[in-house]
Amino acid sequence: MKKENSVTISDEQLNRILEVKREGWGIDDLQPKNEEYGLYDIREVKLHDFVYINPPHDKDEFVKLMESIATNGQIEPVKIWEKRGSKFVIDGRHRYLALKALGVEFIKYVNISSNTTKEELKTLVIESENKRQMTPAQNAIRAWRDYNENHKVTEISMRGYASMYHTGHTMLSRCKKITEKLGSDVLDSLFKYKIVELGGSFYKSLNQVELYIKEIEKNNNTENTRAVPESAESIVPLINALVSNTDIEALAYLKKVVARGIDELNKD
Repeated sequence: MKKENSVTISDEQLNRILEVKREGWGIDDLQPKNEEYGLYDIREVKLHDFVYINPPHDKDEFVKLMESIATNGQIEPVKIWEKRGSKFVIDGRHRYLALKALGVEFIKYVNISSNTTKEELKTLVIESENKRQMTPAQNAIRAWRDYNENHKVTEISMRGYASMYHTGHTMLSRCKKITEKLGSDVLDSLFKYKIVELGGSFYKSLNQVELYIKEIEKNNNTENTRAVPESAESIVPLINALVSNTDIEALAYLKKVVARGIDELNKD
C-alpha cells in the first residue's frame, strides 16, 4: 500500500503555531477528562498501514488542525488497535502527526478491540474518512488502489470494491484507463493534491482527465490518417496505365504526367 505523508508546513507557520501552544496550554491540559479516555506516550504509538488508504490533509487543513490543537489541546481521542504489544493508530492519523509536530509527549486515545479483524479495521478506516469532505476522485482512487493491490487475493470484483468505498464501477474504470494511458503519477497527484497539471492545464476530476485522454487520441488519429492529396489520387490510374501500355510515345507522355504528379505530391 502506497504511503502518503502529511503535507509539510513551513518553519514560519510551525513557529507561529508553537508560540500559540506555549502561550495557550500545557501538558496538563491533555489529561483525560473522564475514564473513557486513556493516555499513551506518543513515542509508543505508530500509524497502521491501513491509514494510508485515505488521502492526506492538504496544507490548509493540516495547519488549521495544528492551530486548533495548539490552542485547545487534543479534544477528540485517536482510536488505537493493539496487537502483540504494538499500538497502532487506526483513526486519527492527522491528530497524531500534528501532536508529534507540536512536540507533545502524550496522546489521548480510546482502544479498539484486539479481536477486531483486518477487514473490520479496513472498513473502520474507510468510514472514518467519510466524516470529512473528500473529492469523488480521491474516493475512487483509494478504491482503485485497494482493488489493484488486493483483488487477486480477496477475489472481490471491481464492482465489489466500488461498493465497499461507496463509489461507482465507472469511476474505477476511469482510474484504470488513466493509469494505462498516462501512468500512476496522475492519480497520485489527484489523490494527494486534488488537482493535476496536464499539458499546461489543470484538472480536478477523473472525467476531465478522461476527456483530456480522448482529445489526445483524437489528435493523434488525425495526424496518422492525413487526407491523401488529389494529386496522389490521380497518379494511381496513371501508374496502372504505365504497367499495361506498350505504346512508346504514350509511355513517354505518361512518365511526364506521373513525374509532374509526384512533384505536386511532394509539395503537399
